[in-house]
Amino acid sequence: MYYFRIFLIGFSFCLFGLVGMMGNIIFIPIVLLNLQKYKKIRFFARDLVRWSWFFYLKSLQMIGVISYSLSIPICHKEKQMVIANHPSLLDVVFLLAYIPRANCIVKASLQKNFFLSFAIRASGYITNITPQDLLEKSLNALNSSETLIVFPEGTRTQAEINFHKAISYLAINGSENITMLYIQTYQNALKKGQKWYNVPKGKLIYKIYDLGEMELKNFAITKPSPLRVRELHRFLNQKYQIHQKETYARARYDQ
Repeated sequence: MYYFRIFLIGFSFCLFGLVGMMGNIIFIPIVLLNLQKYKKIRFFARDLVRWSWFFYLKSLQMIGVISYSLSIPICHKEKQMVIANHPSLLDVVFLLAYIPRANCIVKASLQKNFFLSFAIRASGYITNITPQDLLEKSLNALNSSETLIVFPEGTRTQAEINFHKAISYLAINGSENITMLYIQTYQNALKKGQKWYNVPKGKLIYKIYDLGEMELKNFAITKPSPLRVRELHRFLNQKYQIHQKETYARARYDQ
């Protein structure tokens, strides 16, 4: 069974590449003709990304690679940020598959990935090439009333959750609402620094929890912006770190 699980995980990566290649049939012409500058074209590309990843997740679920449940009560609001912790490789796939037409901050290195680069550019996703460019494009997206998905850790969690302060700066200066999600995994797989063939005995189990929303227009409103940023950063870190400890304790108890 162990080697069969390796085969299934390997097949999953192959399917990932196949989905990306098929999408490139549409994404490459969009990028070459610079059509992504039009909002309707970007939204069309994001719709295609969404349904592609939805099909991919359902395929993995059907062949027994993953099992997942999620509660993502996304109701589009002006200047909305969706934030989540980042425990594994599939996190962004889940959120893009279930949040309609969302923009997303992605690693700059993915622009060199043939399977993903054209989808990223056609969809107008934001790459973290430089901090200044990242903040400018993120603020522009929020001011254009887009939903922006952000992983405040910047990279996959290795131990305790620790958000970057820049995300709190972005929220205070550009967002009016934050939706907080927590992604829980039960197996030690697809994490930062791990080999793809380090597979668990059973399915990869994911649960995505809604931690609530925050309206920022009244958050620490009497304080200057730098102090509001600091307070929001402290609040988010504490909220996610407490939830992380609680879910770990609950998982050990369930075992």
